[in-house]
Amino acid sequence: MTNQAMIHIPTLGERIRWGLGFKFHRGEDPEGAEKMSGWMMTTASFHFDILDRLRLLLTGRLHIQIAQHTNVQVDTSINRVDYVIKAPGER
Repeated sequence: MTNQAMIHIPTLGERIRWGLGFKFHRGEDPEGAEKMSGWMMTTASFHFDILDRLRLLLTGRLHIQIAQHTNVQVDTSINRVDYVIKAPGER
């Protein structure tokens, strides 16, 4: 049995979108993340109407607050933030 690797060659459209900044941005792992024994991820996706887009254009700020509840004791927690701005028409 041979091992075969799949290589993705980006299309011209993908290269253009990535060049404009429409790509996944992974945050840096916080110091000490490798010592943690477990992890949890929350993903929030937002779809803005035209008025919200205009408000964002004026302020350029979006505050996101995520509350997490657990039934176990959490002694230490550290966080990383990733984000992606979707290109027009991209799902």
